[in-house]
Amino acid sequence: MLEDPGSNYVEDALYLKGVIYLQLGADEKSHQNFDSFLKRFPKSKNGSKARYFKGQLLFKEKLWQSAIDQFKRVLEANDLDEQKNLEAKNYLAWAHYFQGNVKESEKLFVELLESNIGVDYKSKISFQMGVDTHKKGDFRKAINWFEYQINKWPHKGLNKESRFWIAESIYMIQQKTPDDIHAREIERAIALYTSDLKLAAPVNIRVSHYHRGWLLLGLEYKSEAEKDFRWLQKNDSGFAKDVDLTIVRGTLFENEKQWVAANDVYMTTLQLLTMTEEKKRLHIKIVRNLYQLKKCSSILAWKPKLDLTFNPEETE
Repeated sequence: MLEDPGSNYVEDALYLKGVIYLQLGADEKSHQNFDSFLKRFPKSKNGSKARYFKGQLLFKEKLWQSAIDQFKRVLEANDLDEQKNLEAKNYLAWAHYFQGNVKESEKLFVELLESNIGVDYKSKISFQMGVDTHKKGDFRKAINWFEYQINKWPHKGLNKESRFWIAESIYMIQQKTPDDIHAREIERAIALYTSDLKLAAPVNIRVSHYHRGWLLLGLEYKSEAEKDFRWLQKNDSGFAKDVDLTIVRGTLFENEKQWVAANDVYMTTLQLLTMTEEKKRLHIKIVRNLYQLKKCSSILAWKPKLDLTFNPEETE
């Protein structure tokens, strides 16, 4: 039938063949059939549908500009139903986004959020707007986007992501402009990190522990902060060798005059280190604490292990 150029059914058959190949996952054959169809029947009633499906294939292949061209023509024709036109605009917006056309994508995203497109589409848009705004450093605006996603366009898979990012935005405000944040906001971030850690699959278990630990420490919840830092050093090889974090933990115990507990922390990390300078820092900490314990014999035992000239003044 397709070989007969005079057949009245060639137009529909060629279009349907492209659709069938698309449904079967034979993308290359689907491309070929839609190309042949559009070339032979440029004014077909199914032209916009074919361009829509071809745009989907190009989007899947991350050929953003080619996808943009197809979806633009679909929207210019404006002969599909409202939902299909909105879906084409959604594809167009995301193609612009991945192409790096920020202004164009944001304009289309705003239009989509004000349209009748489904909640799932709006949820993904508002979440991405939040992430991008966070990355630009406008953390207050990012929080607003994440709250819109949760409250206006809830999505089972994205709600937990948005809660995590709200906590991250609060954390960044506290880090960069601590005078602009209230203790109750920090408490909120701590609660959000805690919620994330209770999930069977946390969004980011290490970041939640690490950032919650610092926020807890800032509010003087020292023992709770130490639990987060301890978890990190026990469960993450990178943090286990983090001398700065080790010293933070050790100092918490030293402030309570728990010299033995502090040295236990230092010794655990020391055994993992190879860098001499990093080891020196912990050696000195350990000797100071032994001095506090008045364990002179232990100090003398440690002296040969120190790759430096021992100075008693350093232990005071």
